[in-house]
Amino acid sequence: MKCKGCLSMKIIAPSILIGLPFLCINAESQVKPAAVFGNNMVLQRGIPVPVWGTAPPGARIVVEFAGQKQETLAGKNKKWVVKLEPLRTSCDNREMLISSTAANGNKSHAIIRNVLVGDVWFCSGQSNIHKDVTKSNNAVKEISNADWPLIRYNGDSSEWQVCSPLTVTNFSAVSYFFGRDLFKELNVPIGLINRSVGATAIQLWMPKQEVMNIPYARNIIEKVSNPCVQNDVREFTRNIKIYRKEINAWKTAKSKGNKDVAKPVPPKRPELYHQALNYQERKIGSLYKSLVEPVIPYAIRGIIWYQGERNSSFAEDSYAYREMLPVLIKSWRNAWGAGNIPFIYVQLPNFTYKHWHITRESMLKCLAVKNTGMAVTIDIGDTNDIHPGNKQDVGKRLALIAFKRVYGKDGEGESPFYESMKIKDGKIILTFKNTGSGLTAKGNALKGFEIAGKNQNFYPAKAGIKDNKVIVHSNKVNNPVAVRYAWAPDPDCNLYNKESLPASPFRTDEWKLF
Repeated sequence: MKCKGCLSMKIIAPSILIGLPFLCINAESQVKPAAVFGNNMVLQRGIPVPVWGTAPPGARIVVEFAGQKQETLAGKNKKWVVKLEPLRTSCDNREMLISSTAANGNKSHAIIRNVLVGDVWFCSGQSNIHKDVTKSNNAVKEISNADWPLIRYNGDSSEWQVCSPLTVTNFSAVSYFFGRDLFKELNVPIGLINRSVGATAIQLWMPKQEVMNIPYARNIIEKVSNPCVQNDVREFTRNIKIYRKEINAWKTAKSKGNKDVAKPVPPKRPELYHQALNYQERKIGSLYKSLVEPVIPYAIRGIIWYQGERNSSFAEDSYAYREMLPVLIKSWRNAWGAGNIPFIYVQLPNFTYKHWHITRESMLKCLAVKNTGMAVTIDIGDTNDIHPGNKQDVGKRLALIAFKRVYGKDGEGESPFYESMKIKDGKIILTFKNTGSGLTAKGNALKGFEIAGKNQNFYPAKAGIKDNKVIVHSNKVNNPVAVRYAWAPDPDCNLYNKESLPASPFRTDEWKLF
């Protein structure tokens, strides 16, 4: 459904919309909507919209919006919730009135202003979705062009901001570029709720009990909870601080011409150091509790997720990601209580960390979860930077999947994924899905393929495209049984569909990796 006049509203000065107080509540007010509700917010169209908050026990609550009036009573725990009937798309800045009448007759109210109705997306993960627009490529130009008053953002401050050159510097870059592409195509208000924290493992983002029910995670938690392991970690943490000071002193001495000073020796890292940091029991589920749960059950159209770097510190955790991400998806969907909410995530890009290819495979396996999509970014990472600046294409690829999977738009919005193989005349013939207008090699000949026989020794392979299939062979492997593509942390690979979407790395074998 198009929102008439949305594009014309782009010329409205954002300052008109953002110059008002965050929320208008009368001085003696005792009714409080949840923190996620506020001026400039976007409500989800087309489905029931929960509105909730607190008030004195037994108080009669009335929520009025868009011609609707919904009533309830606050419980003994002061909590209340109502559900608005499905709303129509609206670009008009309207008010929501929440009023309360306590048992003693005292009245209070809250007014939320500049409310739009469109599509709301929940955005979460670690640093690569937390980094703001100032950290993206062409940041100055992107910021100056960010005049989109119908895009609204709710980030770390929990306040809703109207998108403008003045405010977009606070926006998550991936979330913003995703939302901007949605708006350009759909022409409806877009709400983006971002809850992300850098350098965080996936087990912090789901309910603690769900993590404890994963055998792998429970086993690691038990190991790192051992007092000896905890002591080793504390000692290493102290020693690494001392070592850093010693290194700085050594560098200073060298710069002054003192060539005789010995370079400090770094302390030996405990065997379970990374696991101990990632699986501290007191932190398990903490970000779910503090950042995700307070947003639930705000009505949303879908979820985008960009995380996995932290869980790639060691091979076992990279492999276990295929168990953990589906648990996160299921736990979030269950908590929201709105069925199989679309969940679109980013597969890790190319980078030099040695286990990233295992995490990418885990992410690929997670597509087995219903109503999910995965944006492949193997070609837009940065060999030397874990935080690549090309956030525009990340947002674009997430949006393309949303157009196809969520909005039913025509066109190929997904990357090619390996589907099946057959062996013929000493060659392996690979079939893919999501080939769009056809498979192609970006550049000259296909790169990134390896082939192996039963001895499991892989050799670089020649590969070509014929009849929209990839044919792989090598003179060193007469009887091939397996192929791997882009199977490295930072691979040199170039298989795409003609829609310019890169194929996901994959392997046809299931041989043990470690």
